[in-house]
Amino acid sequence: MKEYNERPNYKNSKNEEKLNPAQKFELNSHESVDDPGCERVLPLDEEVIKRHRLCLDEIHAIPRFKDYEPGLPNEVLYLKNLSKKVSEADLQALFNRYEDQDNQIHIRLMTGRMKGQAFVTFPDKDVAIEAFNLVNGYELYGRPIIIQYGKKYHDFA
Repeated sequence: MKEYNERPNYKNSKNEEKLNPAQKFELNSHESVDDPGCERVLPLDEEVIKRHRLCLDEIHAIPRFKDYEPGLPNEVLYLKNLSKKVSEADLQALFNRYEDQDNQIHIRLMTGRMKGQAFVTFPDKDVAIEAFNLVNGYELYGRPIIIQYGKKYHDFA
């Protein structure tokens, strides 16, 4: 697996930026799982994510993120700079590759004044680190997703 800062073949097409992952890559957005009444969003291809994300230097080049720091690794990821168009299904397409029957992830997309932010909770810290390394800087609806590790209560003390 390539390191986070290595980003091969990055293209920055203005038209592509405005499309969601399903529109860009013509994914079949749902597949049936064991429960016939339940649908599951297909994960976005890992290579697609790697091609369409900013490296750490590019994130720091954005004026509002010049002081960006990811924080201390833990099982909660805090996502910010999300487009208002982002849905929970978009986030599931990015993160459900880390989910199985025994280890569920929890996605909380904020609304109201907190719109543009989300929290994703993983079963353990190692999985969260892997997800952070893959998704941080991915451009979704023309805006890079900026990820930080969630702060624990003891971080404030």
